[in-house]
Amino acid sequence: MLLLICHPNFAQKQADDYILKANGQKETGVILGSFENDQYNTVRFRSAGGGTGTFGPGDIQGFGFQNGRKFMAIRLPGSENLEFVQVLLTGKLSLYKANDKFYVNDGREIHELKAFYDKATVAGRETRELKKPYLGTINMLMAGECSAEIYDVLADTKYDDYSLVKLLSKYHYCEGITYEQHLPELPFVRISPVIYGGVTYMSMSPASRPENRKDAFENHQTPIMQIGIKAHQFRRWKRLSIDVSVGYSKLDNTIISEYTSESQYMTAKEVFSASTITIPAFVNYTWTRAGSFDSYIGIGFNSRFSSLESEFAMVDQTLTHNGVTTIYETEFTSINEKMTSAAGKIGVVWNFSKKIGLLAELQLDYLPAFYQVNLPFNEASYNQTNTSLLIGLRF
Repeated sequence: MLLLICHPNFAQKQADDYILKANGQKETGVILGSFENDQYNTVRFRSAGGGTGTFGPGDIQGFGFQNGRKFMAIRLPGSENLEFVQVLLTGKLSLYKANDKFYVNDGREIHELKAFYDKATVAGRETRELKKPYLGTINMLMAGECSAEIYDVLADTKYDDYSLVKLLSKYHYCEGITYEQHLPELPFVRISPVIYGGVTYMSMSPASRPENRKDAFENHQTPIMQIGIKAHQFRRWKRLSIDVSVGYSKLDNTIISEYTSESQYMTAKEVFSASTITIPAFVNYTWTRAGSFDSYIGIGFNSRFSSLESEFAMVDQTLTHNGVTTIYETEFTSINEKMTSAAGKIGVVWNFSKKIGLLAELQLDYLPAFYQVNLPFNEASYNQTNTSLLIGLRF
């Protein structure tokens, strides 16, 4: 079921995006694509009427998204061709971004804001030093009555979207000039609580086992609950998310063992319950998006703290040379109480509102020599592979 919903195609984005046609007319619709990018050579657009087309910088004046991001077809310094440039702020001094470089348009000329690393020697060691000629360019463009007031902000301005928008916004406000920001006020990261419920299926494989030895675990599945937090919607890394959870499961099980040799025949049975607290942590990568559905994969680790409580244990041992049978009660099953293992998962989330999402995940982890089943003078250990199907909510 999980694989079937990893590629949905029936949920569509609301028609709040737009393009500006060559004649300046604004047409609303949907800009098609999995993720919003910082750079576009062309843009695919479906109008509210259903028509779809692909447009380049020579076909339209620009386009914009429902969240306020805006791109215009502009000819940058040193280029003979129009290209789609992100407009971060519009005003007396307009701020552009293209190919991780920034530009300011003062109404007469477009100025590139330059920053670069240069080699420097400090205490005999060669290092890289960031040169900031962009600060001088901005200081020249903002020369006037507000220069002194915004000097401290200028000195601390970094070469990134939010710092430059903050500086130019303060300049326009101080000068009393109308301006408009086109950069969404996004947090660096969103932290959301998550809760899961599901089932874990456990498969056993022998890590070490003597010949003529058989062990059978009767129960191979148990319910599991998890609660945790998810860090997602990173401002700079849109496809990245990180989640950490705490889970609990309790498994009621029975193991039946048999061992045959020339000297004896032994059978054993133990009824036990195993309680486990898990702390899974994953770094996830969203590899596809369709409408309001995201599909992702994750890698990480799972730390578990387990305890085993025996309810009944009995060993039946028959010696072949005299036929004497001895029956006695003794616990012979134990568990690895502390273990950290690599883990992976694949999942899909339905973002049916800005904050709430419905998640479905398939998690995998492998526990080497997790169980020890030690009959008298006859020891065995078993690996356990856990496959968990979880359904959850992100708030």
